[in-house]
Amino acid sequence: METNHRPEKIEGILSEADELLDQLNSGLIEDMDETLRTQIEIHADELKKQRLVLQESIEKGERADAGSFSEGIHKAIDDIVTAMKALTRYLT
Repeated sequence: METNHRPEKIEGILSEADELLDQLNSGLIEDMDETLRTQIEIHADELKKQRLVLQESIEKGERADAGSFSEGIHKAIDDIVTAMKALTRYLT
């Protein structure tokens, strides 16, 4: 089912994505194990792609299933959080 993007929900998702990407870019990943760093970078790249697709769709005024965008972004965020929790366990 196609719906219009709900701006308040989408802006919240995009803000959450931006905040997480800023944290990752702050140098946090420099101290990580190489394997974990690679996993997080892969998930961060996916998050950036999903965010870009959603932003372009909004700018073009396209109708789409907003749930599919938010699902992809939330999956990438969840994967990054899981990897960061693994790092915390590794460091303690």
